[in-house]
Amino acid sequence: MSVELFENEYLDDFRYHQEIRTELGGIVLLNYEEFMAWYKPPPIPERRSIKRVRDTLDSNLGKSDKQFLDKTRETYYNLQQDYRKEWKEWKQKSNDILLTLAQEVCPTIGRGYGQTSVSNLPRENFDILVAVTPNYESFNVGYVANLSKKKLNCILGFIIVQLGECGDLRNTYSINLICIRNHIALKKPMRARVLLAAYMYCITSNELLDQQGVLELAGGYHNISGFISYSNVGFVKDMRLRGDNCFKSIYNLPMRIDLSQLSPEKIISIGLGEKMQTTLIEEDRLFLSVIPKTNTQEGLPSQINIATYYDLLYNRMWGFFSTPTEDEFVKLHERCLPPEKKILNDALRLLPQNEDDTLNVENVRKTVETYLKTQLDTEISKFREPPPQYQTFLNSVWRLNPFSRGGESKKRKRKRKHKNKTVRTRTQRKRYGSSMLAVNRRFPYELV
Repeated sequence: MSVELFENEYLDDFRYHQEIRTELGGIVLLNYEEFMAWYKPPPIPERRSIKRVRDTLDSNLGKSDKQFLDKTRETYYNLQQDYRKEWKEWKQKSNDILLTLAQEVCPTIGRGYGQTSVSNLPRENFDILVAVTPNYESFNVGYVANLSKKKLNCILGFIIVQLGECGDLRNTYSINLICIRNHIALKKPMRARVLLAAYMYCITSNELLDQQGVLELAGGYHNISGFISYSNVGFVKDMRLRGDNCFKSIYNLPMRIDLSQLSPEKIISIGLGEKMQTTLIEEDRLFLSVIPKTNTQEGLPSQINIATYYDLLYNRMWGFFSTPTEDEFVKLHERCLPPEKKILNDALRLLPQNEDDTLNVENVRKTVETYLKTQLDTEISKFREPPPQYQTFLNSVWRLNPFSRGGESKKRKRKRKHKNKTVRTRTQRKRYGSSMLAVNRRFPYELV
């Protein structure tokens, strides 16, 4: 790999920083060379038969029995060929298991996309940073398949970056794939922000690179957790990156971060959990403030609806809104997902019927935009105004638990939680009511 972002020269200052080491809690960060040196299988021990034949050859070199020597050499050559073939198969099994890295760490990633990202690593414009468990070096002996799988289980996360993925930004590293998983044996979970901070730190340490980072958020606004995570570290939506020479997909959301004004100390603090105060576009600031932070039965449909309206309004239709043409709208309508097509069709029914049935793109733009904003406001209002039954629910909570407002001591809080968890019998439920945990799962609204 001739072009590397995570070189030791840039990475060491970050991963060996005292506060970052404390944050990692023993987790180790490996660059591409370190990871491959650890992951590759150890050499197969030489067979005794090869050693025995070689010793026979050495002891009979000075003798005149040419037929015996030729036969021994042939045997030695065949044994060496079998050994090389076995070693090649050994390494191939290890590489095949490595291709499942993305699928193992983040199963939600498509199998094809994950394998493509990992298989691109030997190319010169790709690089990777891997987070492994503290005991990762304890696996060195064993059959290759079992050994490789054990090593994969040590991997807690990784980030794959690509130089020049955006054709207009040939000297900019983009985030190709980032995955994180937790390990039950570790006290502190691995955080994606640490890998993102390492990415940002290495870019600012290399003056030959453009001092910015770009990415394409898979799923657009529907990827709520990804949008929140990237926004917290400083990425903002940038629709100028959308195009045939950069990010082409209308189903993903292009984002960018400016690193020119960030100091190494600031990036370290981001890796430790500090949120960046970015100048978000107004609609994105509203999205972060109103999107329900819960996947309850009541909250999940609204999450999906709000994300759908946002994707249509501020992502899919961006090209049509900026340069409205009939061809652009027809192309957009064809490429939309079925639920989005239904929304667009509902909006188009509000258009005034023209006698000549020609499509007035300006009217379409205004009608669709107005309809989407109206629907979005309706969906958002559900979480600004509690439903009518909320007050009844709140009163019942006060009867069950007079300390729910706060000001309660830790000791009394522990006793109360234990009491609620131990309510089991029908008589006790009638007398004390059901536990607070069960009630809170039904209603996602805050009590205070």
